[in-house]
Amino acid sequence: MSSDETERQNIEGELLVPQETYMLSGIHIGTEAEIKAMKGFIYKVRNDGIHIFDLKKIDERLRVTAKMLARYEPNGVLVVAASRFAVRPVQRFAELTGATAFVERFTPGLLTNPNLPGYMEPQVVFLSNTEGGGQVVSEVSLAGIPLVAFCDSNSPVEYVDLIIPMNNRSRRSLALAYWLLARQVLRERGQLGAQEDLPEGPESFETEAEEGGIE
Repeated sequence: MSSDETERQNIEGELLVPQETYMLSGIHIGTEAEIKAMKGFIYKVRNDGIHIFDLKKIDERLRVTAKMLARYEPNGVLVVAASRFAVRPVQRFAELTGATAFVERFTPGLLTNPNLPGYMEPQVVFLSNTEGGGQVVSEVSLAGIPLVAFCDSNSPVEYVDLIIPMNNRSRRSLALAYWLLARQVLRERGQLGAQEDLPEGPESFETEAEEGGIE
């Protein structure tokens, strides 16, 4: 029996995409480590120690996040890549939804020092990886800005207001998650019909090996 078959969940009800699409992206595959705050999002632990996320909970959090982001002014949403494979997904999400993308190395003070060139005052920050975005998390907490983040099974979650549990290390999982969020935000705003899709698939959100402004 393949690992995909052994990890398959018996999910009733409608998901944002077919269960197979989620699984092929690897969005449900965590790490060998787990922090206490992420325990409730785990479906099982494989024999090799890898934590497997509950697909239904990933799906639910993506829906909740889309509803939340749709309430803000588009340019009030700051989306920070914080990892190389998040660069293109963040850029495409921003292009489609009107959010502000930040894909370079984060300069200390961008959210807390009004005298710094490039200073920003977002209404909400969306971070792709808290482990690589410690400076962002610190400044968001100081500035009192709501923080949404993709969190792996071992990701730091302090100061994260809305956790989206998922594999935040894979180009495919990041592409699918941002594609789904872009589609859902536009649906929530009424810019797409309830069953209408984006004109491009998740593969168009994937970062290529040579892309990325983050070391």
